Amino acid sequence: MLGRTHLLFSLFLSLLFLNVFFVKQSIFFVAIFVLGSIIPDIDESSSIIGRKLKFVSWFFSHRGFFHSIFSAIIFSSLVLFLFGLYYSLVFLTGFISHLFLDSLTKNGVSLFLFDKKIKGFLVSGGLFEIIFGLVLFFLNVYLLIILLL
Repeated sequence: MLGRTHLLFSLFLSLLFLNVFFVKQSIFFVAIFVLGSIIPDIDESSSIIGRKLKFVSWFFSHRGFFHSIFSAIIFSSLVLFLFGLYYSLVFLTGFISHLFLDSLTKNGVSLFLFDKKIKGFLVSGGLFEIIFGLVLFFLNVYLLIILLL
């Protein structure tokens, strides 16, 4: 999936949580959730976060280590150390949302690095993803309106 789809999906999920549950520090909640959803693409030099840290792609292949449960645990542990358990779980949920979306694509992901890839039928950047992104955009606008009323 493309970076914008990960952003829209994580924004959708975080806004949905805000609308369903009472969440303190909602802007920080959304920021941590969305950050979790874009971190796995740190190994792609053209990604949203990879452009800032191009050197990571010199050492790691895309959809390798950073698209695994091990990476999710490592990054979530760092968030746990910095912000506590609550935000660590929020970050982890965003991270897992990224892995979930990528597992729906034909390239798939290998959650435990050396196991068989979980692959779907979608093409990254294809028509379905474009339509899905538009639906997510309008759902996000709707959820934001509900939150602000």
